[in-house]
Amino acid sequence: MIGAVALFVPAISEKKLAKAAGLAVDSLYFDLEDSVAPDQKDEARGMLRQVLAYQSFQAGSLLVRINGFGTSQWNQDIEDLAGNPALSALLLPNAGREAAAALSRKLDRLDSALKIVLLIETARGLEEAREAALAAPRVIGLQFGGEDYTASLGVKRTMEGEELDFARARLVNLAHAYGLEALDTPFTNLNEPDGLRKDCRRARALGFTGKAVIHPGQIADVRRFFQPEQSEIDKARRILAAYARQSGEGAGVFTLDGAMIDAPIIERARQVLRKAGLNATARD
Repeated sequence: MIGAVALFVPAISEKKLAKAAGLAVDSLYFDLEDSVAPDQKDEARGMLRQVLAYQSFQAGSLLVRINGFGTSQWNQDIEDLAGNPALSALLLPNAGREAAAALSRKLDRLDSALKIVLLIETARGLEEAREAALAAPRVIGLQFGGEDYTASLGVKRTMEGEELDFARARLVNLAHAYGLEALDTPFTNLNEPDGLRKDCRRARALGFTGKAVIHPGQIADVRRFFQPEQSEIDKARRILAAYARQSGEGAGVFTLDGAMIDAPIIERARQVLRKAGLNATARD
């Protein structure tokens, strides 16, 4: 539902909201939290309601980052958005067990169909991520927030990102254990495209299913890393075609191009095709 690329868009900026409408991105995160000043919250909500009512978007899914649990804006955000048919889910900042459960209960009371994505951005949030996900059946994904996470540790966020390795690996493992999407933290240095590409490579190698971005200029690079290349798709199809032939002959393990093909490799080939939006049956 979230996909490979999710772009943050300030809900207070008419210009950025208008530009976002024409972007072919997997998801948009309309932001009512960090990018909106406290005295502009009501204005941002009103602007977002109007945009969602009258503007069409090319993005596959529309989500809103609401204000945090316990803030003065929490209830108003949820009540304004719960019944909006244009939205897929709410992004819950500073997510923990109590906040996730409270949001899920409130959406239940409002008879809302919205799902929940948990934004994990503190040391405590990481420790509670499993309980938070299980406390709210509506949860479909985990979004990592590296800036706030490093602040909670009292360490500097670096371009290399080694200080994020533990949290990234733990969050990815949790997401895959429970069938959730796992979105990596945005890369915030807009003047370092090589750094962005290295960051994407690292995140994909760990198992993230996508990445959030903060500028449209980052979309193409992120998509390149998190959506299968044509060579990967072609190889996956060859593996599944060979598997279909071999299974018809009763073989469970076989070789292709000199490499052993067994059940994990066959499943990985299916995953490649699913990520590309293609049929992943054994006889592709």
